[in-house]
Amino acid sequence: MFRKLTKEQIKNYKEENKFVEKIIIPLFNLIAKYRRFSDNGPVKIENWGKDKRSEGNTGIDVYFGFYDEFNKENHYGIQAKITKIICRSKGGIPNSIETISNQIRKAYDAEFTNPLSPKEPAKISGFYIITSQQVDITARNYFKNLGYPNIEILDVDDLLYAIRKLSKYEND
Repeated sequence: MFRKLTKEQIKNYKEENKFVEKIIIPLFNLIAKYRRFSDNGPVKIENWGKDKRSEGNTGIDVYFGFYDEFNKENHYGIQAKITKIICRSKGGIPNSIETISNQIRKAYDAEFTNPLSPKEPAKISGFYIITSQQVDITARNYFKNLGYPNIEILDVDDLLYAIRKLSKYEND
């Protein structure tokens, strides 16, 4: 599926849910395989963005959870975008600095039912902002300086790099 994927194909996604279903979730499945997370316990990748009420409460489009080598739970939120992210964008639009900052704040503040061990409530320990387009350097620096731990910003070039690296694990 990923082996022949091009930058233009990634950039041409017009619907966020399709981008999540066709690119983000399969990519994080490959990451889990590559890093052998399932050796330590269950891996959960869930599309929370389909239910906008849930995403609105947590700021999370995709949940990614796993146990690490020390048997500690890791919970990551992913916010997906299909637009270029620039620092000059105005509030109230999906790719604006204010909108994404609010989603990050909600994600770190939200307590949710733990998909790995449902008896325990959980909070995220990291957050990914992933876009099918570009992210300008000013926006990258802005998000990195918000004061939250483990924020990663991935653009189309980062996605393509990971896809090329991990596509050999697709059929394992």
